[in-house]
Amino acid sequence: MSSKSEEIQRHKGASANDGKKIHVVKQESLTYHQGPIPAPEELVKYESLCPGLADRIVRMAESQMAHRQGLEQKAVATNAELAKVGIYSAVVISLAVIGSGTYIVSCGQSAEGLVAIIGSLCSLVGVFIYGKESNKRELRERCKIMDSVSRQKND
Repeated sequence: MSSKSEEIQRHKGASANDGKKIHVVKQESLTYHQGPIPAPEELVKYESLCPGLADRIVRMAESQMAHRQGLEQKAVATNAELAKVGIYSAVVISLAVIGSGTYIVSCGQSAEGLVAIIGSLCSLVGVFIYGKESNKRELRERCKIMDSVSRQKND
């Protein structure tokens, strides 16, 4: 029997015989780590089990990080190109609709031509305003996330 369990048994016997209360204290510890690389203490343990393993783990995390950053760069570049294509397409379509509206007006159908011209311009303005508001909303959300992360680090 270990000394700890003997001590508990002694206290149990004493409390039954002497009327003393037993106070048992249990202490637990929880360690939390998040990230691609284990905590330094864990790396030391890995290295002691297999020499060179800690270096391999760090190189693997670096390689994964470079891969992820490359994918993010490609995604950003692709999104920028798609945005340009969208803008160019909107310009071409708008010019075509405005040109068609102008032609309709010149043919004597002024009401229909004006509707085409004004409708096209209103659509452009609406898309522009929606895009600006969407960007502002996304920026506010990112700021909230950054604030919460910085508060967690300070706590």
